[in-house]
Amino acid sequence: MGRIAEYDFRLRAGASTLPDIPTVSERQIMKDQRIIVIGGTSGIGLESARRFAQLGASVTVTGRDAAKGAALDVPGVRFAQLDAVRRAQCDAFFADHAPFDHLVVCASVAAEAG
Repeated sequence: MGRIAEYDFRLRAGASTLPDIPTVSERQIMKDQRIIVIGGTSGIGLESARRFAQLGASVTVTGRDAAKGAALDVPGVRFAQLDAVRRAQCDAFFADHAPFDHLVVCASVAAEAG
């Protein structure tokens, strides 16, 4: 059964999540890729970063809250403090982190986000 067919079968059978075991081809595609996840200290951003790191990518996540970043304990994921609405911070961040292969933007401007 192909990977997509397996996902479809599992979801129709009532599985709430997809398997967390990456395929060989997924690992080969992401190995050594440099990925930046803006807004990666929680939610979808953090889970994306975790998955990319599992696949062998070099991942940097950003967030406004330095304490949240320091508390991250995800192998293969580094934290850089960044307020994505501050142009000067973004310019400096991208100057320091270029080149990269993929950019994932999950940032929130909500007061409770961080």
